[in-house]
Amino acid sequence: ENDDEWLHLPYCMGELRMSRKEMTITSRGEERISVANSGDKPMRLRATTTVAGLYMRTDPEVINPGMEGDIVVVYDNEPIGEINTILIIEGINAMPSERMIKVKIKR
Repeated sequence: ENDDEWLHLPYCMGELRMSRKEMTITSRGEERISVANSGDKPMRLRATTTVAGLYMRTDPEVINPGMEGDIVVVYDNEPIGEINTILIIEGINAMPSERMIKVKIKR
């Protein structure tokens, strides 16, 4: 097996390879993270957050083995100031501490 297949996605969350694990997003905006499923089972990801108006989806909705896609994070509120939060990704076999995306929300 060629381990260099996902070199452009240097971060790991279990079998999910990612381009990055943090982002800055503006109000009423969206940010994308390139991801790939390096495992052998389809992934259907979701995230939990306590921030109102912050949502995560994947494009496509199911990321099949060996396929690439995007995690799409959307914020559709108007922040009072800067918000720093964490999205905990579900649907990956990894420790909670390994399944976090840091999100900074700015006006």
